[in-house]
Amino acid sequence: MEPNPKISTEIKTLNNLLRRFVEGSMQEKGLDEPSMQHHTIMYYLFRNQDKEIFQKDIEKELSIRRSTVSHLLVLMEKKGLIIREDVKFDARLKKLSLTPKSIELCMEGERLYEVMEVQLTKGLTDEEISAFLSAISKMKNNIQ
Repeated sequence: MEPNPKISTEIKTLNNLLRRFVEGSMQEKGLDEPSMQHHTIMYYLFRNQDKEIFQKDIEKELSIRRSTVSHLLVLMEKKGLIIREDVKFDARLKKLSLTPKSIELCMEGERLYEVMEVQLTKGLTDEEISAFLSAISKMKNNIQ
């Protein structure tokens, strides 16, 4: 580690390591067909199956630009990962839902993320994890 590490550099490095871990694990399990961005959207929908989720929710929650989300959703629909459904209260909106195929992928992905979380937090106390999550939350708010 450099003498005066920069937080942004350390976050980027950690992100790269996490991405490699996830991609490698998913490749081993044969789950690497959808892109990482597709997986991110799928997991958001998976964790919020009890709510009506629209494109604007994904834009806001994942901090992704409207044009990028729109492009990703078109591809995901073509690949059979999501379904866009009309809603009665606004003809302009399309509710997003997962297909059975993507639900299976998410369930397997959840198991992989549990393994990663254990590996990632090995040797950390509950207080260290809490402090880290608090700091990350503040940093995200600072740059939004």
